[in-house]
Amino acid sequence: MKRLRHTRVGFTLIELLVVIAIIAVLIGMLLPAVQRVRESAARAQCLNNLRQLALAVHHFHDTRRYLPYDTFDAHGSNSKAWSWIARLLAYFEQGNLDRQANITQNTLYQSRDAVAAQVPVLLCPSDGYSAQGPRADAADLGVGHWGPYIIAGQTNYKGVSGANWAYGESPGGTWAPTAASTACGTVTGSSTA
Repeated sequence: MKRLRHTRVGFTLIELLVVIAIIAVLIGMLLPAVQRVRESAARAQCLNNLRQLALAVHHFHDTRRYLPYDTFDAHGSNSKAWSWIARLLAYFEQGNLDRQANITQNTLYQSRDAVAAQVPVLLCPSDGYSAQGPRADAADLGVGHWGPYIIAGQTNYKGVSGANWAYGESPGGTWAPTAASTACGTVTGSSTA
């Protein structure tokens, strides 16, 4: 009589643990590579956003013959203290938001929905804080003597407002434009728009 041999169908516990350990090592080697790819993609997106802003500044200048500027003569939500970025909205495919804000006529409070808008071009994908949405703690937009409370959309890209920019009043009293700032179009009312 011939004896039947049993062939083994499953894995032993040791073989299973070895396979799990090999998979864990491979995943451990793969995760940093995935993280580098994600960070590289975020960096590329951030560079593209900066490129879009730079092109918008050039287009703004070519159209109006001066650079976009911040409004220095007012603070708070009851003012028309629009930033240079708000002046660029129509130049980086945010024409609807530009029309909604109506920055030549409206105060920040009158355009509070536009002020609260999160514009993807203005956000760096590496910044996890900006993904939390518009901010309620933005400077000069809260309650008190600056005006009614509004929420502001965020940006990761700031601009230099000139050497004479400061918060509030200057050491000698209220802020007064210099001849250079007036000539460069950095004073409210000096624009042709």
